[in-house]
Amino acid sequence: MEEQKFELELRMSEEGIVCNAKALEAMLPEKLKPYNYVVTINNYQDAKKDRTKLNNLVKVLQTKRKQFEDTELIAWKDAKAALMRIEKIISEASDNLASGIRDIDEKEKVAKMEEVRESFDLINLPIPVTFDKLYDRSAYDKKSMSVKNIMEDMQLKIDRINSDYQMMKLFMPGDPAEAEQVKRVYAETLSVTHAKGKADELKAIRQKVEKEAEEQHGNNDANESVAPVEESGKNIGEAPKIQRIKFEIIADRSFFDDMNKLILKHRPKVTVIEREDIKQW
Repeated sequence: MEEQKFELELRMSEEGIVCNAKALEAMLPEKLKPYNYVVTINNYQDAKKDRTKLNNLVKVLQTKRKQFEDTELIAWKDAKAALMRIEKIISEASDNLASGIRDIDEKEKVAKMEEVRESFDLINLPIPVTFDKLYDRSAYDKKSMSVKNIMEDMQLKIDRINSDYQMMKLFMPGDPAEAEQVKRVYAETLSVTHAKGKADELKAIRQKVEKEAEEQHGNNDANESVAPVEESGKNIGEAPKIQRIKFEIIADRSFFDDMNKLILKHRPKVTVIEREDIKQW
């Protein structure tokens, strides 16, 4: 069987363009097999010659294609450029109309939204959720969504907020400032779970502060002013005697602060019987 030549046929006929490009493309895998090898030092020179052959073949194909385009297709190139200019001019006119259409559509969407907002503003929500948080423009801007449809959907969201608030009462902090923080978290996220997390966080902080305050108060009680132990009749070389003395002292706080330092120094056994803060008139 005679080997089929790898030669480009490209010409005009009465039927149109004649080209065997698809046939040549099908021949490529077989034709390129002799050139599909690993270059080594032994076949280095052969590889350079083969590469030259392949590059020359590409040049032959490119030259014939460009000649055909510059002769047979020159009229088409001019016509194509004119058509593209026409398409651009028409598209620009269409874009100008589209801009006006978008402006009208946006005004209608905003008017619909403001009509719903007026009704929303009359509702007293237990949690200050903003209108923008509930009004879903991606859904409500559609022409298929009338004001009636939107208000019905918004009512479902409002009912959900009221229901969530009843649930939140179970863990809402008693402190007004903390309760406001919990409400703000819900208003931002519309999530009972997130609101509960904030309430738990505030509760943990409050318990920590209260515990630290109780510990500090306990330390203050332990350091309260007490009567000192007096050592009398002590002679040089005589062992110190342990004494127990009860008496009452009324003095400024600074006196007892100094006395407490003395107690810390000698570490006697101290029992606070009674403590009273006396108001000065």
